[in-house]
Amino acid sequence: NVIAIVSPGAFKPLTQLVFLDLGYNELDILPEERFFGLMRLESLNLTHNHLLEFPSIREEMKYLTSLDLSYNKLIKIDGNNFDSLYNIKYLNLRSNQLTWISPSAFDNLSSLLELDISHNQIKHLSSSVLVPAEVRMTTLKLSGNPIYCDCLMLSLWEWLQEHGRFLQQEEVPLNCVHPEKLRDHSILALHPSDICPSPLVSDLEVQRLDSNHFTIAWEVQNGTLIGGFTVTYHITTSRSPVVLANLQATARSHDLENLVPETWYTVCVTATGKYLRMFGNKPTPYVTENERTTEVTA
Repeated sequence: NVIAIVSPGAFKPLTQLVFLDLGYNELDILPEERFFGLMRLESLNLTHNHLLEFPSIREEMKYLTSLDLSYNKLIKIDGNNFDSLYNIKYLNLRSNQLTWISPSAFDNLSSLLELDISHNQIKHLSSSVLVPAEVRMTTLKLSGNPIYCDCLMLSLWEWLQEHGRFLQQEEVPLNCVHPEKLRDHSILALHPSDICPSPLVSDLEVQRLDSNHFTIAWEVQNGTLIGGFTVTYHITTSRSPVVLANLQATARSHDLENLVPETWYTVCVTATGKYLRMFGNKPTPYVTENERTTEVTA
């Protein structure tokens, strides 16, 4: 067929229609009124058209379970595009030009079984997009996107560690395209510190110094992987027990109290986190330092 325009009300008499195939045509827009009357529709095929915007699906099309929008020219999915499609089970968005999907796009798709967003232009995808649809999902296709493996992908990496089974039917592995050093590396095989720079604790300094206490402060670079800090200190010339303080990830200073006057102390600030590689009982980074030590006299 070479259908380029659907007249308003064209399907109005077809109130019992279950399957509608408009694939392989020249459609570039489908306003809401074009679907008036399709109250019993279960399957809508719009593959291989020229749709630039998501078609407006009428609220009355509550029986729709399969929607094929593959091979069109969609560039984004907004948060309200699927508001009324509670019963969608099969959603095919393959081979469009999608660069962005709203975090709330799939909030109402709790019946979704199969989702295909492969072969688009998606560089970053937050796990918050997929979480609402994971309830019944069995198949997810993501390959063929120019995935940029950096810190913005950390939430997706975490989600895939628990839901990698959804990718079993992928035609090709889900690999990084950028940055160059990770090109063709499987996303599932990466470690978070491969995609996020390891933390660097820097500029450790004493801000306030009194006879028996002082305040230390520090700065952090690349803090995404940090889950908290430990501050340890002891008398420099003694093997006395180390005093330990556990702090939140937002901490940038700490007060050390009840110290011995005129005594040297060794103080160490260490960034901790579940993705920092461990040697013994000390967290250490893959690339840069996440620990800083200094000596102070009280």
